[in-house]
Amino acid sequence: MFNDEQFNIKNDRMGDHVRRGNSAAQPAVESETQWAAEDLDLEAYLDRIGLPESVAQRPDVDALAHLHRRHIDTFPFENVDHVLGNPVDVSMRGLNEKLVCRRRGGHCVELNLLFAAALQRLGYAVTRRAARVSVPGRPSARSHTILYVSAGDETWLADTAFSPGLLAPVPLRPGAQVEQSGKTYEVTQDAHGEWALRVVSPEVRELYRFTDEYLNWFDFDMIATWGAHNPASPISGDLFVARRTENAHLVLRGRTFTTTDRAGNRSVLDIDAPQLPKLLRAEFGIQLTGAEAATLIERVLVSENQPNSSHDGSAVQESVKEEISVR
Repeated sequence: MFNDEQFNIKNDRMGDHVRRGNSAAQPAVESETQWAAEDLDLEAYLDRIGLPESVAQRPDVDALAHLHRRHIDTFPFENVDHVLGNPVDVSMRGLNEKLVCRRRGGHCVELNLLFAAALQRLGYAVTRRAARVSVPGRPSARSHTILYVSAGDETWLADTAFSPGLLAPVPLRPGAQVEQSGKTYEVTQDAHGEWALRVVSPEVRELYRFTDEYLNWFDFDMIATWGAHNPASPISGDLFVARRTENAHLVLRGRTFTTTDRAGNRSVLDIDAPQLPKLLRAEFGIQLTGAEAATLIERVLVSENQPNSSHDGSAVQESVKEEISVR
């Protein structure tokens, strides 16, 4: 639990971008100041995702779909900083420095908050929400970041950091269905107003549930903190990196590299620890410094030889990690 001193430090870090008062009513439009979207180097971001400014700066449905897909193609889900022992800063300055300038990836809070800032800078109305990953037979915390985006007189659910999840936004209306990469996704809403995103074909599976409750920057900072310390989180344990393409899902867990194609065929390889930095660069676009590469190799090897949350045989922890299947 944070004490007052720690809370004030976080307030100071955000500076004037955070509104410190609470409001009982949900605002119709989020205050943009607390998200500090202006701290994103938009030109460098567009260069990073390889999308021409002429296409990006047209805030319509087609441009939103292009941006969503390019973001997914560019930024892998990864917990390399956690393995290296580096803190994760989810302020916009921190996200810009890591994901844009250092050309790295991140977890769902990092990936979707960065995407939200880019969309805002390009003229979209965006609200940030949190979802509960659906785990059969047990409740779950709000641990996943999602976005509502307005485009073309409709609100869209956007999410660049979940798999088997969306490659493009889906209309946020009950019963809306889209087919993407061989799967059909459906948005539902129950009588209490709670939304859900489901896969309905070829298998049936609920991915996560969410509400329209307003959240501020500190809520997402807390989600990131929870993810870094909870043993059930996919970012708190051993090396975990994932990336989706149109035809395959690539996952690196420790030294195990798995490729799954659209038909469900899997290829599993054990990677020698000294080859991990090369694999990260070639398959996920993650470039480490020499010192970072050496530390990563050492910690992966040490982790394999020590009992910990990822190797202790806990059925509960492992089943939860399998359900929280991040991109």
